[in-house]
Amino acid sequence: MRKQTAKYTQYYGDLSVTVFAPRFYYSKSQKKDEYSKQIVFGKFQDLSDYFFEPVKNVFAKLPFIPDLIVVAPSSKIGAFSPTLNSLASRLSKVYGVPHVNVIERIREGKKLTNCPHLEERHKEIDGAFKVIVSMKGLKVVLLDDTKTTGLTSLECAKELKTAGVLVIMAVCLGINRVKKK
Repeated sequence: MRKQTAKYTQYYGDLSVTVFAPRFYYSKSQKKDEYSKQIVFGKFQDLSDYFFEPVKNVFAKLPFIPDLIVVAPSSKIGAFSPTLNSLASRLSKVYGVPHVNVIERIREGKKLTNCPHLEERHKEIDGAFKVIVSMKGLKVVLLDDTKTTGLTSLECAKELKTAGVLVIMAVCLGINRVKKK
């Protein structure tokens, strides 16, 4: 299991998110491995069968049992990864934890993979999400496809905290090995 903390005080103050993943993820320019390739395809089709066991193993090792599983929205308004939605539903059944998509994307921008610098990535993600229900006192696990800089997890966490969430951890399919820019 891989673990990293996403924290950028210049954008989010003291807010941080611990991100867990079964494996590292590599961009195709770094290493062409099957696992990383499946993460990319999982944004467009349901590949939850491929990822379920490794993600379930990570979920089982989390330091708390969440009250809710939520999925980070895709880069288009109203869209969610079919793989992540299916994984959330399957984890919900195994662990008895509800899965509800409570985070909406309210503003589209460039895909973050097309933003080479941290400042540009933050500009694209800042204010892009809204939580649609009150979540006072809940512990939440956020599912996302990859953690590169952690800005998506942090932006979602910012909105979840505003909605009253007490504890947030993220589980991603992979943590990118690219260094922050």
